[in-house]
Amino acid sequence: MADDKGYLWVGTEKGVVRYKPPINRQPPAVQIRRIDGEEVPEDKIYLTGRSFLKIDWDSGDLQSPNDRLLYQYGVDEQWSEMLKQSTVTIGSTAGY
Repeated sequence: MADDKGYLWVGTEKGVVRYKPPINRQPPAVQIRRIDGEEVPEDKIYLTGRSFLKIDWDSGDLQSPNDRLLYQYGVDEQWSEMLKQSTVTIGSTAGY
């Protein structure tokens, strides 16, 4: 169980233990590489003309092996499940 200060409380056979997990003060950087297979433009505005798009990204840091990184993305304040892949298609692809 976690409390409002970030401590984890764990019951053991010798009693209750309080643990504060370390905070990663330098989270992995994320760079969007491509949208629909095209390089991301400098002005960061991309018009697709379709109801969906595919996004590829790179990320990482000096502490975390790439195979341990998980990703989430948000659209209109709705967050995805945790993902291992570094690409996602967002929107409706029906009819394409």
